[in-house]
Amino acid sequence: MNQPVKSLPLKQVQEIFAVLRNLDAMAHQLGHDAERGSQELSASSGDQFLRRNLVRIFAAFVEGYSFVLKQIVLRLYDPLQEHLSIDELSKLQEIKLDSTGQPVLDEHRALKRRFLPLQDNFKFAVALFGRLCGSKYAVAYDSAGYQAFIRTIPVRDRLMHPKAIEDLCVTDPETMDLQAAWQWYQSEMVALGKDSILTMNERFAAVLKGKPAAPN
Repeated sequence: MNQPVKSLPLKQVQEIFAVLRNLDAMAHQLGHDAERGSQELSASSGDQFLRRNLVRIFAAFVEGYSFVLKQIVLRLYDPLQEHLSIDELSKLQEIKLDSTGQPVLDEHRALKRRFLPLQDNFKFAVALFGRLCGSKYAVAYDSAGYQAFIRTIPVRDRLMHPKAIEDLCVTDPETMDLQAAWQWYQSEMVALGKDSILTMNERFAAVLKGKPAAPN
């Protein structure tokens, strides 16, 4: 049972604000890259370089944003008195943990890494971040935009690991999927973020007053 929290150590507060600033800076920079890439592609829609570039920018945004969301959860779960399983901690830390929660080492005494596929990592990060904040917002996974998101991931994989010259060609339908995926992702993350900020503030206020944490 977690003890009531009356205040947070200064170092912990600084770490929380640092990771939140990193999320904001990451979203700003990658969002700027995506908007610029989209504008350049609109001006020259058939340019394969620009198509490939925008796919990579989009994937970098999803991967980077998902990673920082997980870092926020790692910084906040203790002060917010949120219980995390060993499996959840393993996915958050991106390292393998044994049944007691201790890191698993390889033959060279280095940490064994654990990485989820892009789509799984995205959904995991979003779900845990929303749960931590107490958000009730439901990401629209039943939408056409999310289906476009799913179809864009293999395009990214193909471009990052090409086996033939044909793998470097982004088709017209794939470009349309990319644009739909970006619009869906951007709107969903903005909506989740707005709702989560409000509910996270409410959870912090309750915890600092010594009230029980909201149920999972």
